[in-house]
Amino acid sequence: MSHPSARQPCASSEDATADGRPVRVSELKDSPSAWCQRVCLKLVAYPCQISQCRDGMRCRNILSQSLVSSLDSIFICANQSNVLAARYHENQRGLNYMNNINPVVSVVIPAYNREAYIGEAVRSILQQTFRDLELIVVDDGSTDGTRESAYWAAGGDGRFRFIRLEKNGGVSRALNTGFQNSRGKFIARLDSDDRATRDRIATQLHAFFRQDRLVAVGSHVFQFGDVVEQVVRFPLLDRNIKAHLITAANHISGGTIMVSRPFIDRHNIRFDERLAVAEDYDYIVSIMKCGGFVANIDAPLTDYRVYGGNTSNSCIQEFPPSVERVRKRLLTTWYPTFSENEIDNVLKIFRHNPPSHVDDLLQTCRVVDRMISAEPVDCGQDSGIVRHCLAKSLQNMAIVYRDHGMYDRSHFDVIRISSGTLVVMAMEIL
Repeated sequence: MSHPSARQPCASSEDATADGRPVRVSELKDSPSAWCQRVCLKLVAYPCQISQCRDGMRCRNILSQSLVSSLDSIFICANQSNVLAARYHENQRGLNYMNNINPVVSVVIPAYNREAYIGEAVRSILQQTFRDLELIVVDDGSTDGTRESAYWAAGGDGRFRFIRLEKNGGVSRALNTGFQNSRGKFIARLDSDDRATRDRIATQLHAFFRQDRLVAVGSHVFQFGDVVEQVVRFPLLDRNIKAHLITAANHISGGTIMVSRPFIDRHNIRFDERLAVAEDYDYIVSIMKCGGFVANIDAPLTDYRVYGGNTSNSCIQEFPPSVERVRKRLLTTWYPTFSENEIDNVLKIFRHNPPSHVDDLLQTCRVVDRMISAEPVDCGQDSGIVRHCLAKSLQNMAIVYRDHGMYDRSHFDVIRISSGTLVVMAMEIL
């Protein structure tokens, strides 16, 4: 993994400016070579093996080669350098962190009857390039060999923890249990039938240390199984991700997420245990409501398995009402001046119901037009994207009415007189 060329090596906590910013090499009072030796001694109590260091070189040219691959995973920041660098050094020496009660990252895998796949998920985490982590598998009342398969895959690794719930309570309950029992500063989720790439944790940590505002980070996924293999991509930027929440699909994939624990704890953000599905959708909406900054990494860091036993496939009947519940919460957040009845009217454009009376379409059209013209509460979303998504969904509803012979030119003429440009363009499908 390559670092931004503008990065300079960071010093220890004593080598920081008054505002806490890490000191760059060019700002140090002593010579680069002297600084090189001093920082190595401070960070890991391991003398530098490189006698000369040119001003401006990165940490790979400063610290001993035994530390290089760990530093590739993450930049050492001034206020955390002593602890993290010491752990990286232990990592390179092959220590197994069996007695580490404060890992940097906790990874939570909720599992229910995943005997066939849980082993792959467990191994993909324990084989990560970043090793200072704990893995928590929460067995949500499985009746198969999930427990035995998970322990077999862990192979006695001291970083592995297993929590058994006697009664199946759903994925949200399992996730809340895992998150509450985790000890890391960062918490990542992986689904029990998926796999993480070997550099997933390191890459996501890298993103957090480059962006102080970041609260949640996901990634693209590589889709495999009973489908054509392909990379499924998601928006990268905060404002685009939040805007696409309106679609309930193209935001952050739940099984790829890593979150900053301090923010989650401070705002008491939890998975809604009333939701058997779409819990990840609701979770991102909660982060957005609390002012959290989100992003996706432009790489597939999780292999997403598609097959008949997917939660998304096995709970297909529960998806529409669960998604609508979360979407209603989202629209109420963005448009608090709209009544519940008006919000319910807007929600009709996202359903795939048979058409009723054309007056229902015209009424929905009027409310959507008002919403598109309104100024939403700024939660960081790109309002232009939201407006176009609303118009597109309204158009899809109108197409159903048209195809059933219930929407014609006379109806469009009424809409054209009373509606804004986006709605007129959306409804001009005759």
